[in-house]
Amino acid sequence: MGFHSTSVANRFLQLASAKGQKLTQMQLQKLVYIAHGWSLAILGRPLTSDSVCAWDYGPVYPELWQSLKRYGREPVLEQIKVRDFGLGAFSANADQVSSANLDVDTDTLVSQVFENYGQFHAFQLSAMTHENGTPWHQVYVEDGAKKGKISDEKIREHFIDIARKRSAA
Repeated sequence: MGFHSTSVANRFLQLASAKGQKLTQMQLQKLVYIAHGWSLAILGRPLTSDSVCAWDYGPVYPELWQSLKRYGREPVLEQIKVRDFGLGAFSANADQVSSANLDVDTDTLVSQVFENYGQFHAFQLSAMTHENGTPWHQVYVEDGAKKGKISDEKIREHFIDIARKRSAA
């Protein structure tokens, strides 16, 4: 089933804070997407429950974008609360931080993604997702489906391919 993208983003914010690092909303978008891809490839299950779409700057989770758009290109300064996305403002727990109880394997995967990708600038992460053959490229460029949903199957196949290429190197 997976976790809401805002909950995964909050885990990345925690990891960054522990290292004295700040992340922008674009970095969070790409880190959540990359973690989702590796979860599909390695764990065989989706990390996120909400859909990722092909937008101009790469894969985007619309509700995560909605909750962070106020930051623009500046660092995200606080954890995302339930009220910040979807119909959360009307929820009884609107002031609670969006969080997920990640199992050990999932939390390890998210931590590894942060270690391997967390130091990259937002535009570097975006460039990685824009390469020819990526799921974003297939949907946005090849299919011409701007803001179209990127299927988990395309994402899974792409990250399995990355793993194969790395193991062959």
